[in-house]
This record gives sequence, C-alpha cells and structure tokens, in this order.
Amino acid sequence: MASDPPALSTAVSLDYKMNLGNYESASVFLSLSGITSETTPEEMEEMLSQQKIAFNLLRKQMQKRAATVRADDY
Repeated sequence: MASDPPALSTAVSLDYKMNLGNYESASVFLSLSGITSETTPEEMEEMLSQQKIAFNLLRKQMQKRAATVRADDY
C-alpha cells in the first residue's frame, strides 16, 4: 500500500523595522509556515493570534531588559 506524498506547504514572512527616535529602532518579524492549499483564512488568523500572544510576552521581557540596561545594572 503506497502512502500519499506529503502535502506541499509554503511559508510567508514579513519583516518591518521602525525608527523610534533617539538612536533606537525596533524590528518586528512575523512568519507563518506550513500553509497548504487546504489552509483556511480562519486557520491563518488563529496562527497569527498565537504569534500575537508570543510577541506580547517577548515585548514585555525586552522592555524589562532595556530598562535594566538603561539603569546601568546589566
């Protein structure tokens, strides 16, 4: 019995860098992978929602660490 070949999938990435002023900048990178011809827009929205949760957690940690560096306690 032959097995079906794996479905073809793709990845989509977006990188955005913004100038915050005072010699500071922020870079935001989003990526969705494993998208197949059967992936629905709703499933992609769910993937992006999960990324938003991770992004917010990482942002909080980055803000804490940046505050530590600014206070020269690093």
